[in-house]
Amino acid sequence: MQQILTEWREYLQEETKRVLEEQDISAELDNIIKQLSALRNKAAGGGEGAAESGSAAVRPAEALAKQAIELFKGKKYKEAAAAFEKINELMGGKHPQMTFNAARAYEMAGDPAGAVIIFKKYLTLPNISVEGKRRAKEKIATLSVPGPPFGR
Repeated sequence: MQQILTEWREYLQEETKRVLEEQDISAELDNIIKQLSALRNKAAGGGEGAAESGSAAVRPAEALAKQAIELFKGKKYKEAAAAFEKINELMGGKHPQMTFNAARAYEMAGDPAGAVIIFKKYLTLPNISVEGKRRAKEKIATLSVPGPPFGR
């Protein structure tokens, strides 16, 4: 009985952590949309030619970020992960957070191997925070070690 209670407690802790991470991603995406909108507005302030080229570069990423939010909220994690990767590509690979979010979405989709691959890619990117590195390494270690099946 004690073993079942312990496993149930661990399951609830992991589930709580997953829900909190899901909320974190939604908040991060809202911030990214604001940043993309600010970039578009800044490009619009740089003259007509700058406005067209800047807006043209940012507009698809902004639209895709909105789509990624809806996919993520709809628990379509694999599609959201692909959208995060595409946003990063559209923005010239300058958004490591998109790579991190893609890895987290793969994890939430139940694809630990895919998540580990993307977390490792994240660690190779320039300009990632110390905290981001720590979290990615922690995720890689956690996802690389399969746990016992529930109830055993």
